[in-house]
Amino acid sequence: MLKISGILMLIGGILTFIVSVGALIAGGLLGGAVANELAGEAGAVAGTAIVGVALIIAGYMLVIAIFNSVVGIMGIKNANNPEGAKKCFIMGIISITSCVRETNSVSSYNCSNISA
Repeated sequence: MLKISGILMLIGGILTFIVSVGALIAGGLLGGAVANELAGEAGAVAGTAIVGVALIIAGYMLVIAIFNSVVGIMGIKNANNPEGAKKCFIMGIISITSCVRETNSVSSYNCSNISA
């Protein structure tokens, strides 16, 4: 069972890595498009802000991808080792906690504070 969970975590880590790279590229393209569309200093500030937010989000996703990949590899390696199961269990709890924290922070964002 631990080997199957490890494989799934490794696949999830790889997919999260791909999505984080895509988010970084999309944020850069969107920031450049906003900077080109808006004239002057406002465009530069808005474009830089968008790129900065994309960089923070992609960086956080990249850390999660690396962590999930490491957890998956540990699960695959310790599938036949009962002593390694405790480490894998703790790493799994940390992974679940980070996912819940990420989901909670995204769902609690309030867009009513943004002025047009």
